[in-house]
Amino acid sequence: MPFTSHVALRAGAVAKLVSLCVLLAAESAVAAGALRYRIEDLSLPDAPYTDAVGLNNRGEVALNAWDALAGRTTPSIYHAGHITRVDERFSTLSGLNDRGDLLGTGRDGDSVLLWRRGRLTDLRDTFEGGAWTGWARALNNRGQVTGSMQASADALPLAFLFDGRRSRYLPLADSYGESYGSDINRHGTVVGTAHVDPGLNYGFLGFVHDGAQGNWLPTLGPWGGGASAINDAGQIVGYSTPELGGRGGYLYADGNLTVLDVYSAHDINNRGWIVGAASGYGNDPYLYRDGQVLDLNALLTPAAARQWHLSSVSAINDRGQIIGRGFLDGQDQLRPFLLTPVPEPSATLMLLAGGGVIVAVARRRRRVQEAAAAM
Repeated sequence: MPFTSHVALRAGAVAKLVSLCVLLAAESAVAAGALRYRIEDLSLPDAPYTDAVGLNNRGEVALNAWDALAGRTTPSIYHAGHITRVDERFSTLSGLNDRGDLLGTGRDGDSVLLWRRGRLTDLRDTFEGGAWTGWARALNNRGQVTGSMQASADALPLAFLFDGRRSRYLPLADSYGESYGSDINRHGTVVGTAHVDPGLNYGFLGFVHDGAQGNWLPTLGPWGGGASAINDAGQIVGYSTPELGGRGGYLYADGNLTVLDVYSAHDINNRGWIVGAASGYGNDPYLYRDGQVLDLNALLTPAAARQWHLSSVSAINDRGQIIGRGFLDGQDQLRPFLLTPVPEPSATLMLLAGGGVIVAVARRRRRVQEAAAAM
């Protein structure tokens, strides 16, 4: 029996070693640029003018499609090849979270709607004294929302935070006028863009706000800038052009501003992967990871590259999936797409690690049986 236990212990050590080696090999393959993307066309057959406006970690995509027959925009959710129409009271969608909560505007054009846990709320009614109209841009999995809202027809739009029960405007010291919340992480930290000193050429700067106090983000020059997204680690991406038409996409983390040598940065996931535009007008979409700016068109699988030319990207989730717009088969109509890594890095690591464990366990069982038979 002691001999059997010794064999089992050795087999366990081998299993751990094999798993570790496989994981390291998989990480090396991903780091070496083995990642490729397959593509899905998200345009609706009866609505060629379709836009992808939101993406969650489940791979669900919020879509707005112009329905020519109905003469209006039809919002829907795409997931795994299926399209689901949302509540008819929505005119357009602007975001969604991992719980399936939805943000958008109402059919009246003024209401700002949140669908959460089967209940539809007009966020204008969550302000003390109400609000006139606005736009909800992002929500986290706690149901907190940010965007911009106007208290009245004569008021400027101001960044706001909905905490799950009520909404309030986010105060910003030295703000000259309007402000816009663009993203919110799981801690309730908001980033956005606000009008500051009118002496600044464009007069806008990025800000970060924890709900109690806001701080301005650094700028690269007199042309201003803004913040586009924030992840759960507090890493912020945006744009701050050093000169008119310059390349000012940045990553702000731990008090340091890193210039990415791209035109703008649109989104960042919790792995630190960034997507945006490498050149002006939102063109030349890229993926930034491991300190490298990668051309997304060059990362398409051969089959996808033969049919598609990617024009722009807007969001990336923690699985590395990306939404944007591009041209299919040389047509001049932009179409929405969903990019999915093949294989997905996390899935690859789990699969390979699992394979290593299975092999090690099989060897362990065989050796234990042989040892028992020898006794």
